[in-house]
Amino acid sequence: MSQVAAVSPLDAEQDDRWIEVDPFILEGRKIQAMLRIRAEFGVGIRDGIDLLGWRYEKLRRERPDDFSMSPEQYWDGFYS
Repeated sequence: MSQVAAVSPLDAEQDDRWIEVDPFILEGRKIQAMLRIRAEFGVGIRDGIDLLGWRYEKLRRERPDDFSMSPEQYWDGFYS
């Protein structure tokens, strides 16, 4: 069973563990966000990338003014 199934975006949406991750996402610190996601949710790299992308999109929709760079700049150099 995939670990992301146990921690799907729908399950994780209201999860308090995002408090530890969101600042890294908002600051553009993707590697640190990935490390925190993996530690908080107990997922592997692939599932962590998926959760990072999902959370980024959610925050971008809900808090666009909290990001200091465009989506293109944000993901520049991040390959998965």
